[in-house]
Amino acid sequence: MADWRTDCAPRDRFTSVMTWQIESFTDVGGNKDQEFVKFIDLPSRTPQPFELAINGPQRMLQQHGWDTVDAMKVSRTPGDYRDFIHASKAEFGVAKHTYVANRSGWFSDRTECYLASGRPALVQDNRLDRASAVRRRPACVPTVEEAIAGVERINADYDRHARQALDVARAHFDAGVVLPRLLDVACS
Repeated sequence: MADWRTDCAPRDRFTSVMTWQIESFTDVGGNKDQEFVKFIDLPSRTPQPFELAINGPQRMLQQHGWDTVDAMKVSRTPGDYRDFIHASKAEFGVAKHTYVANRSGWFSDRTECYLASGRPALVQDNRLDRASAVRRRPACVPTVEEAIAGVERINADYDRHARQALDVARAHFDAGVVLPRLLDVACS
């Protein structure tokens, strides 16, 4: 977690880095475009600014109030990716349709990066609560109304949510926690 710092002053934006469609997920009916449309009007329903680093329909997203930047620009190097997350206030993440439809409990490595940077995460519900040992998990929201409420909760007590994000990252994703368990399993 050494590369993920919490001392960077965040901007006012909830952000995400995402791909609109990936060919390999077309076969299983599972791209983000199918799920993202459920949240398309979120920026118009809250004063909270949102920014997507996306390789997708930027013009259409901008028409719905999303600020967009080119995903390749912010993810070309590990440092660029880290700097984008460090400049974020929090993550707003949507899962691929296949994860939501199958209620898989999938958890993004991108979300781990936000948490390790002390950035709260507001992510689409895909049954993380049943599939994960993470007790104080990111806020999982199934609807745009619950996303609005999640944004309001995070903004009302940002420092507590930021500390909680870092606590989750340290307790569940730090190499000192993960590697000993992995080695125990691999060597047994």
